Amino acid sequence: MNRIKELINELNISQTEFAASIGMTKSNVSKLVKGSINLTDSNIKLLCIQYDINEQWLRTGEGEMFDTSNENDIDYLVGRYGDDLPANVKDLIITLLRMSPEKRQAFDEFLQEYDKMRGK
Repeated sequence: MNRIKELINELNISQTEFAASIGMTKSNVSKLVKGSINLTDSNIKLLCIQYDINEQWLRTGEGEMFDTSNENDIDYLVGRYGDDLPANVKDLIITLLRMSPEKRQAFDEFLQEYDKMRGK
């Protein structure tokens, strides 16, 4: 499996969402998945920033898919502001940070509906 397809699957997003997140057409993402075209350097940089992707993994397949260096920042915040937080809350925070903007928007809309239902 090529890394782009693996990444899309791991992020649990569609090729259309992936395309929108890096300013590509769905057609070009299909070509990426098939291996008929390659990511540009600017696409690689954008993906690494947007989804905390390990650039070495994206370019060569070596190392871990995600750059975990930012998780140290999260560990610091959790330790400082809520060291009693369950592991699943930390995982939720990390997942939210890795979501595409569209998925975050959908999650926010869900929370707003949830608040309405609860009368807040």
